[in-house]
Amino acid sequence: MPSVGTETRGELVERIRNLAARTGEVSTLHNRAAAELAGVHPTDWDCIDVLHARGPMCASELAAHTGLTSGAITGVVDRLEHGGFAYREPDPSDRRRVMVRLVEPCREDLVDVFAALEDEVTRVIEGFGDDDLRVIARFLEQANAVVETSTGRFRAATESERKAERV
Repeated sequence: MPSVGTETRGELVERIRNLAARTGEVSTLHNRAAAELAGVHPTDWDCIDVLHARGPMCASELAAHTGLTSGAITGVVDRLEHGGFAYREPDPSDRRRVMVRLVEPCREDLVDVFAALEDEVTRVIEGFGDDDLRVIARFLEQANAVVETSTGRFRAATESERKAERV
Protein backbone atom coordinates (compact mmCIF):
# COMPACT_ATOMS: atom_id res chain seq x y z
CA MET A 1 0.00 0.00 0.00
CA PRO A 2 1.36 3.46 -0.83
CA SER A 3 2.36 5.72 2.00
CA VAL A 4 -0.19 8.25 3.17
CA GLY A 5 -0.17 11.30 0.90
CA THR A 6 1.02 9.43 -2.21
CA GLU A 7 -2.19 7.51 -2.88
CA THR A 8 -4.00 8.00 -6.13
CA ARG A 9 -7.61 9.18 -5.93
CA GLY A 10 -8.81 5.63 -6.67
CA GLU A 11 -6.61 4.19 -3.93
CA LEU A 12 -7.79 6.84 -1.50
CA VAL A 13 -11.46 6.21 -2.34
CA GLU A 14 -10.94 2.47 -1.83
CA ARG A 15 -9.14 3.11 1.47
CA ILE A 16 -12.01 5.30 2.71
CA ARG A 17 -14.58 2.67 1.68
CA ASN A 18 -12.64 0.00 3.56
CA LEU A 19 -12.29 2.24 6.61
CA ALA A 20 -16.00 3.08 6.55
CA ALA A 21 -16.82 -0.64 6.46
CA ARG A 22 -14.39 -1.18 9.33
CA THR A 23 -16.11 1.63 11.26
CA GLY A 24 -19.41 -0.23 10.93
CA GLU A 25 -17.81 -3.44 12.16
CA VAL A 26 -16.05 -1.74 15.07
CA SER A 27 -19.26 0.08 16.06
CA THR A 28 -21.29 -3.13 16.01
CA LEU A 29 -18.77 -4.99 18.15
CA HIS A 30 -18.42 -2.00 20.50
CA ASN A 31 -22.18 -1.85 21.01
CA ARG A 32 -22.31 -5.59 21.72
CA ALA A 33 -19.53 -5.23 24.30
CA ALA A 34 -21.29 -2.23 25.86
CA ALA A 35 -24.55 -4.20 26.05
CA GLU A 36 -22.73 -7.08 27.73
CA LEU A 37 -21.08 -4.71 30.22
CA ALA A 38 -24.46 -3.13 30.97
CA GLY A 39 -26.08 -6.54 31.33
CA VAL A 40 -28.66 -5.99 28.60
CA HIS A 41 -29.50 -7.55 25.26
CA PRO A 42 -27.89 -5.81 22.25
CA THR A 43 -31.35 -4.81 21.00
CA ASP A 44 -32.05 -3.11 24.32
CA TRP A 45 -28.69 -1.34 24.07
CA ASP A 46 -29.59 -0.15 20.56
CA CYS A 47 -32.69 1.48 22.06
CA ILE A 48 -30.60 3.11 24.81
CA ASP A 49 -28.31 4.41 22.06
CA VAL A 50 -31.24 5.88 20.09
CA LEU A 51 -32.72 7.51 23.19
CA HIS A 52 -29.32 8.91 24.14
CA ALA A 53 -28.77 10.38 20.68
CA ARG A 54 -32.29 11.61 19.95
CA GLY A 55 -33.80 12.23 23.37
CA PRO A 56 -37.11 11.09 24.81
CA MET A 57 -39.67 9.72 22.38
CA CYS A 58 -42.84 7.69 22.40
CA ALA A 59 -42.56 3.93 22.04
CA SER A 60 -43.88 3.98 18.46
CA GLU A 61 -41.14 6.43 17.45
CA LEU A 62 -38.53 4.25 19.14
CA ALA A 63 -39.91 1.24 17.28
CA ALA A 64 -39.71 3.14 13.98
CA HIS A 65 -36.10 4.20 14.59
CA THR A 66 -34.99 0.70 15.51
CA GLY A 67 -37.18 -1.31 13.15
CA LEU A 68 -38.78 -3.22 16.01
CA THR A 69 -42.44 -4.16 16.22
CA SER A 70 -44.72 -2.49 18.76
CA GLY A 71 -44.84 -5.74 20.75
CA ALA A 72 -41.06 -6.04 20.80
CA ILE A 73 -40.59 -2.42 21.81
CA THR A 74 -42.98 -2.88 24.74
CA GLY A 75 -40.77 -5.69 26.01
CA VAL A 76 -37.63 -3.62 25.50
CA VAL A 77 -39.05 -0.65 27.42
CA ASP A 78 -40.22 -2.96 30.21
CA ARG A 79 -36.69 -4.39 30.50
CA LEU A 80 -35.08 -0.94 30.37
CA GLU A 81 -37.38 0.25 33.16
CA HIS A 82 -36.69 -2.85 35.23
CA GLY A 83 -32.93 -2.39 34.73
CA GLY A 84 -33.00 1.26 35.78
CA PHE A 85 -32.07 2.59 32.34
CA ALA A 86 -35.30 4.32 31.33
CA TYR A 87 -38.76 5.23 32.50
CA ARG A 88 -42.12 6.03 31.02
CA GLU A 89 -43.72 9.43 31.53
CA PRO A 90 -46.85 11.11 30.16
CA ASP A 91 -46.34 13.13 26.97
CA PRO A 92 -46.92 16.75 28.01
CA SER A 93 -48.38 17.59 24.60
CA ASP A 94 -50.69 14.55 24.31
CA ARG A 95 -51.94 12.81 27.44
CA ARG A 96 -52.81 9.67 25.45
CA ARG A 97 -49.14 9.04 24.64
CA VAL A 98 -46.36 7.87 26.89
CA MET A 99 -42.78 9.01 26.39
CA VAL A 100 -39.72 6.87 27.06
CA ARG A 101 -36.90 8.78 28.73
CA LEU A 102 -33.44 7.62 29.80
CA VAL A 103 -32.46 7.83 33.42
CA GLU A 104 -29.53 10.25 33.51
CA PRO A 105 -26.94 8.96 33.93
CA CYS A 106 -28.20 5.57 32.84
CA ARG A 107 -26.09 3.76 35.40
CA GLU A 108 -23.20 5.10 37.44
CA ASP A 109 -21.11 2.01 36.73
CA LEU A 110 -21.15 2.86 33.02
CA VAL A 111 -20.30 6.56 33.35
CA ASP A 112 -16.56 6.07 33.92
CA VAL A 113 -16.23 3.58 31.07
CA PHE A 114 -17.84 5.95 28.59
CA ALA A 115 -16.04 8.99 29.99
CA ALA A 116 -12.74 7.31 29.12
CA LEU A 117 -13.94 6.68 25.55
CA GLU A 118 -15.14 10.27 25.23
CA ASP A 119 -11.75 11.56 26.43
CA GLU A 120 -9.90 9.33 23.95
CA VAL A 121 -12.08 10.46 21.03
CA THR A 122 -11.63 14.09 22.07
CA ARG A 123 -7.84 13.63 21.97
CA VAL A 124 -8.14 12.24 18.42
CA ILE A 125 -10.32 15.18 17.36
CA GLU A 126 -7.91 17.70 18.90
CA GLY A 127 -5.20 16.41 16.55
CA PHE A 128 -6.99 17.96 13.56
CA GLY A 129 -7.21 21.57 12.41
CA ASP A 130 -10.49 23.42 11.99
CA ASP A 131 -10.59 22.94 8.21
CA ASP A 132 -9.98 19.21 8.61
CA LEU A 133 -12.76 19.00 11.19
CA ARG A 134 -15.20 20.73 8.82
CA VAL A 135 -14.40 18.14 6.13
CA ILE A 136 -14.69 15.26 8.58
CA ALA A 137 -18.00 16.59 9.90
CA ARG A 138 -19.36 17.01 6.37
CA PHE A 139 -18.28 13.49 5.44
CA LEU A 140 -19.84 11.96 8.54
CA GLU A 141 -23.11 13.85 8.07
CA GLN A 142 -23.38 12.73 4.45
CA ALA A 143 -22.24 9.16 5.13
CA ASN A 144 -24.74 8.81 7.99
CA ALA A 145 -27.53 10.09 5.72
CA VAL A 146 -26.60 7.53 3.06
CA VAL A 147 -26.57 4.69 5.61
CA GLU A 148 -29.93 5.82 7.04
CA THR A 149 -31.41 5.82 3.52
CA SER A 150 -29.99 2.34 2.92
CA THR A 151 -31.49 1.16 6.22
CA GLY A 152 -34.88 2.38 5.02
CA ARG A 153 -34.48 0.47 1.76
CA PHE A 154 -33.51 -2.70 3.63
CA ARG A 155 -36.55 -2.38 5.90
CA ALA A 156 -38.88 -1.73 2.95
CA ALA A 157 -37.53 -4.78 1.13
CA THR A 158 -37.93 -6.92 4.25
CA GLU A 159 -41.51 -5.72 4.73
CA SER A 160 -42.25 -6.40 1.07
CA GLU A 161 -40.94 -9.98 1.47
CA ARG A 162 -43.07 -10.48 4.59
CA LYS A 163 -46.18 -9.34 2.72
CA ALA A 164 -45.41 -11.67 -0.18
CA GLU A 165 -45.04 -14.61 2.22
CA ARG A 166 -48.49 -13.90 3.73
CA VAL A 167 -50.19 -14.01 0.35
